Amino acid sequence: MKMRLIMILLVMVTGLGFSTNSFVWNKNSQGIYESDVQKLLVDPMNDACIYAGTSKALYKSIDSGRNYRVILRLSGEAKGVNDIFIPSDDSEIVYAATDAGLYESLDGGREWKRIYFSSDADARRCLAVIRYGDMIYLGTQKGLFYKRRREAQWNQVKEGLDDAPVYYIDQDGRFLYASTLQSVFSLEKKTRKLQKIFSLGIGKSFDAGNVSDEVSTEVRDQSIKFIATLDFRPMRVLVAAAQGIYLSPDHGEDWELLPTGTIALEDLTSLLVFKNEKDCRQSLPECLKLMAGTKKGVFFLNDGKWMPVYKGMETNEINSLTKDARGTVYAATDRGIFYLPVKEALPSFYKTQNGQMTIVPEFQIDPGNLPTFDHEPSINDVHQMAIDYAEVSHEKIETWRRQARRKAWFPDLDVGVDADRDWGSSDSIWGSYSSGGQHYVGPDDKTWGEGIGWDVSMSWDLGDLVWSTDQTTIDSRSKMMVELRGDILNEVTRLYFERRRNQIELAVSSMTDWRLKVEKEMRISELTALIDALTGGEFSQRITE
Repeated sequence: MKMRLIMILLVMVTGLGFSTNSFVWNKNSQGIYESDVQKLLVDPMNDACIYAGTSKALYKSIDSGRNYRVILRLSGEAKGVNDIFIPSDDSEIVYAATDAGLYESLDGGREWKRIYFSSDADARRCLAVIRYGDMIYLGTQKGLFYKRRREAQWNQVKEGLDDAPVYYIDQDGRFLYASTLQSVFSLEKKTRKLQKIFSLGIGKSFDAGNVSDEVSTEVRDQSIKFIATLDFRPMRVLVAAAQGIYLSPDHGEDWELLPTGTIALEDLTSLLVFKNEKDCRQSLPECLKLMAGTKKGVFFLNDGKWMPVYKGMETNEINSLTKDARGTVYAATDRGIFYLPVKEALPSFYKTQNGQMTIVPEFQIDPGNLPTFDHEPSINDVHQMAIDYAEVSHEKIETWRRQARRKAWFPDLDVGVDADRDWGSSDSIWGSYSSGGQHYVGPDDKTWGEGIGWDVSMSWDLGDLVWSTDQTTIDSRSKMMVELRGDILNEVTRLYFERRRNQIELAVSSMTDWRLKVEKEMRISELTALIDALTGGEFSQRITE
C-alpha cells in the first residue's frame, strides 16, 4: 500500500502525460492578515502591482505578490471589498467598491476619499465599478449609478433596471454591459441607450425575451455567474450561468452556446479566457481555453473536458481568478492567494507530437531513492481522526435510528398533582349604636380546609414501531452530516497529499537555494498545522509516537 501511494505521488510530482497536474499552484499571501481573500486585480499597466481585497481591508503588492501591505482599512463591522478597478490609461487611479461605499485614490492607494455613500444599506453596498473617460459607473445592491468624475451628484439608471442589484460590469469600445441576477443589459456609451440583451427564463435553459428579474430564492443557483468582454475580432461578450456559457459576436444580438462539457456552473465564481491564435483561424470554440474558479476548485477546459487544477492548493473555495499580461494566474481563496505560471505550462497543451499532446516532465526521480513515510499515519487513519474529531461518524446516525425505534416501546408518562386550600376567618370587631345603648359583635371563628390529589397516566403510540416521526428529523440531520463529512474528508485529503508531495520534492530535490528549502519546510509545517486543526492535534501526536 505504501509503495503504491509513493508511485501515485511520483506521477504527480513528475507530471508525466497529458494532465493539468503539471500545473503547480504556489502560495504567497505575506502581509495579508485575513485568510479569506475575496477579490484580486493586477494593474493593467504594471504586472508587478497587485491589489487584494478582503472583508476588512484592501492590500497592495509591488513585487508581483511576494509581499502585501494595507492601503485601505475598513473599520467597524466587516465591510468587504467586492470589486477593484484601475483605468487602463492611469494606474495611479484606483477604485474600491465596498459594502461601505465607493472609495477613490488618485495616488496609487496612498490617500483615499469616499466618493459614494448612501444612508440606504442596500444602495450603500457597492458590488461592481468601472470607468471610461471621465464617466464612472457603479453597480450596487439597489441599482446602477453613474456620474462624471468632477461632479458630486450621482444619477441612477432607472429605465429597465430600476432598483435591481447589479453584480457585474464590463465594457468594450462601444458598449457597457451590466448584469443583474437574471439579465444582462447593454448601455451604449454615446447615447446611453439601455437594452436588455440576455435573460434567463425560470424553468428554461435560455430565453432572450423579456423575463422579470423578480425571482425566488429557489432559482438563485440558476443566476448569471459571470460576464466579460473578449478582445477578439470581432469583440465578443461572454455570459456564464448555471445553464451554460454563452458567447455573442455582435454585442448581444445573437448568442452561441459553448460546448463546455460537464461542470457544476452553479458554483462558478470567475472565468478566465486564454486564446490560441492558431486555432482561432478555425471555429470560435476551438480558439478558447477556459479556466474556471468555483466553490469546488479550479478547472481547465481543454478539448471539451474539464480538468481539475489542484496541485499545490489545499482548498476548494475559489473566490476570484485574475491573470496578468505574462499569463500568470492568481487565485483569491479562503486560504489566501495562490499563483500559477500558466503561460509556461499552456504551450505544452498546444504542442503536439504524432497528434498527441505531451508535457515535458519537471524533473527525473530515481525510484530507488524515494523516501518512505512508514512512521506517519496513512490517509485512512487521518480520515478516521478527522471523523472522530468532528463527530460525523455514520455510527452516530445509526445510534439515533436505533434509539428512535426503541422509543416506541417506552410509554409517555404524565404525572399530575391537584391541590386546593380554602379558609374563612375574621378578626374584626364591630359595633353599632341604638336607642338602647351600644353593643359589639365578633370576632368570627376561623375555619380552613385543604385537599391534595395525584394522577398518573401512561400512553403508547404503537405506530412508532413502524415509522417514528423522529425519523424525518434524523433524515434531515443525516443529510447535513453526510455533506459535512464529505467536505471535511475532501479537505483533509487535499491537505494530506499536498503535504506528502512537498515532502517528496524536498527529499529528492537538490535545493542549493536555502531560501527555497526553508520555504518548502515552512509549507510542510503549515500543512501539518492545518491537518492538526481538522484532527484535534492527533495527526502530529501520532507522528511523534
